[in-house]
Amino acid sequence: MNSLPFTMLSRMCLALLFLCAIPIQAQNQLKTYQQPTSGNITIDPTVAPPMGPDHKPLNYTIGQNTDYTVQVKKADTNDWVDLFEYNTFVNSSTGDLSVSSPSSFVAFDFSGSVTIKIISNRHSSSTNLNNLVKIRPLSKNITPTITNNIITFTINNPGKFSVEIDGLRYHNLMIFANPMANYTVPTTATVTYGPGVHIYDKALNAVAGKKIKILEGAIVIVPYDVLSYYTSDNAKIIANTGDEIYIEGGGTLKGGIIAEDVNNVKIYGHGIIDLSNYEKQYEYPLLENYAYTQGITIRRCANVSIDGVTIIDSQQICVELTDSNYININNVKVISRARWGDGFHMKGTSNVTINDCYNRTSDDSISIYASRRVPWDGNPPYQNNHALNITVTNTILHADKAHPITIGWHGNDSLVNNRDIYNIRFENIDILEHDENWVDPDGTVHLDYVGAISINCADGNNCSNFLFKDIRVEDFSNGRLLTIHVEPGGNGAANTDGKKVEYIRFENLSYNGTGELPSSIKGLSCDRYVNGVHFENFKVNNQLITQLSDYNVNGTPMFQTNEYAYNITFQEGGNYSTSVANGYYRIRSLINLRYMQADPQQQQGYVTSTTLNSNSDEQIWQIELIPGTGHYRIKNMANLKFLENAFDARPSLLCQSRYLITAAQAVQTNQEWKIVPDPQGTGYRINNAYTRSYLTNNNDFNNFVLANPKTTSNSSQRWALIPLPNYTPHSKPKNPNQLVLNSDEDVVIFPNPVADFIQIQFGNRSVDAIVITDMTGRVIIQKQIRDNEQIDLSALQKGNYIVTITDTSGTTINKKIIKN
Repeated sequence: MNSLPFTMLSRMCLALLFLCAIPIQAQNQLKTYQQPTSGNITIDPTVAPPMGPDHKPLNYTIGQNTDYTVQVKKADTNDWVDLFEYNTFVNSSTGDLSVSSPSSFVAFDFSGSVTIKIISNRHSSSTNLNNLVKIRPLSKNITPTITNNIITFTINNPGKFSVEIDGLRYHNLMIFANPMANYTVPTTATVTYGPGVHIYDKALNAVAGKKIKILEGAIVIVPYDVLSYYTSDNAKIIANTGDEIYIEGGGTLKGGIIAEDVNNVKIYGHGIIDLSNYEKQYEYPLLENYAYTQGITIRRCANVSIDGVTIIDSQQICVELTDSNYININNVKVISRARWGDGFHMKGTSNVTINDCYNRTSDDSISIYASRRVPWDGNPPYQNNHALNITVTNTILHADKAHPITIGWHGNDSLVNNRDIYNIRFENIDILEHDENWVDPDGTVHLDYVGAISINCADGNNCSNFLFKDIRVEDFSNGRLLTIHVEPGGNGAANTDGKKVEYIRFENLSYNGTGELPSSIKGLSCDRYVNGVHFENFKVNNQLITQLSDYNVNGTPMFQTNEYAYNITFQEGGNYSTSVANGYYRIRSLINLRYMQADPQQQQGYVTSTTLNSNSDEQIWQIELIPGTGHYRIKNMANLKFLENAFDARPSLLCQSRYLITAAQAVQTNQEWKIVPDPQGTGYRINNAYTRSYLTNNNDFNNFVLANPKTTSNSSQRWALIPLPNYTPHSKPKNPNQLVLNSDEDVVIFPNPVADFIQIQFGNRSVDAIVITDMTGRVIIQKQIRDNEQIDLSALQKGNYIVTITDTSGTTINKKIIKN
């Protein structure tokens, strides 16, 4: 083989070395921000912002905190870079909201590895801080090197951290180590603010599609007028359709941003929205002529992106999302101290993703409600929106007051038809603090308001299908770990009773701490109940909790429940679907040898049991594995309907757990079942994959088959599966004269798309029921109807839905409709 000339080979090697060097360089970068000029800095500002007699700020400087001196360097160099220690304030009171404490944070961008050096100026250089330093979240497992009052540690990934000394949560240092910024910033902009102090031109508030760039070193002040305290543009940038507001790292906006009734808004950058100069509302009586200037306010908008910014000292909510849709929030850091200082506050808002955020708040860190009147005088009126499809991931919650997570309190209390809050997911969450200690002047303690994770379903709301996965709760100051309630009206927070709380799942929930109040899971009545709270791998101080009684402190039960809370279950080891062959079976209880069957009278689809062994189809069940899930569907061969864990209560059974019904729709997760070998080695347990409740043969209620929580000794939950290899299903309905649905063309649904009402034409067919589900499989409407009957869909959200029509033989077809 001919060899390459040396010069060509050399060039190839150099090129390869160059290409190899690019990713190495890209993986080891550090970007710090320009420090404000000395004339624009207030060193260690006072807790109360300096205000003039007209309540206007006397200055708009940036506060610097001198509790710490912070430096950072690439881990493989010795080139330390000074960081600017921003001052902020957090709520540090116990029992009220009137006391604030200075706190501080630093921020930078990096990739690869960096080392951080912190000098605690509150301690002398001879002080030994060993065993006095805590870096949270504790799940990050950061062990610093400590030399006297100097703390150093290395991080290999972006993150948010709280450095605390002497156990102080308040005079702490927060570190926001951002990933390298990778934004597509407009090369031309409507207005660009460079380094220095600028006054925002409020004429821009009328411009749609504007691009605002606030660059490193810039301070942009939005004018404030006390005489116009409640106008929409007072101390606020108004964002219109198509607007982009970019705040570069090291840039500062002194004022809020508000978007109302617009779409396609972007707010991004690693800069700061700073409201610390404004007057604060701490306690009653409320101040008059007062502008509640929030960090970011989004009302009745769609397609909004908020990325990278830090919001400090908001006068009320840091990020408000009201009656909006399709909101994406990423790498946003918020810090508040004043009354109602919620972090992310959602009302009637859907399709929200929140990822990689840090919430240090003086009220609820994340709150989720259905539509709620804003402002309180009722103008504008309720939007009557549900709250659904909200996902929070990889986020840190630190609630100095109130709840890290609260869901359900508020809705349209005057609405006849309820609002729903559903499909809510929290995953990979660190909760650093919960300090709720609401005590009235007469000494009344409001325990209903406490809970690190608090579901308080009130004001006519239904709350269902919540997943909390990989949640780590650190030791907190005051409150309880969990509250899951249907709340009564008239208790101060809610005007009317809540409806139901259903299908709440906790997977890998851990709490490490002491002094907490007992957790509470309670319904309100037979019809307003909690149904289906499931724990999988729940640990308290590293003890696995496998039943309610396992969680106790010095003999005190730490779970409080009542008779209106059903199906509280704990995942036992090996709860997986076994390999049951697809086929036809009889299902027989091993406690009394009774056979499970569909009610021969077909009374509302109840499932009963009998001692008789017959060949009737009522006793024959088809078991089929659902591909890719490890779950089964179980269909009765008499009516071709599916076994399901019912959504509704059965008060006639004295508020006992869910009964089993059959239904024609086979796309719901409450119709999916795990079939698990019994731990005692005989038979199987049949466990609903959605509610996690177990099929139970209950002699106390006329042998209705129920779905109840598992107990270790509950023999009524053991079943034998008797295969019927020679069974041949009927090829025709029992009534040979019954016409059946045989194609999509046999059914007409109009109009489609629909605004308010649809009609369904069946011709001469006998139709049993229709079911309307959303695209997640959640049942919206389920009812029996007549041919050409109108169905009111006016309350549905816009979107796509599936209509399933079933005739009396059990044959079904599905049609999609579009709601405008």
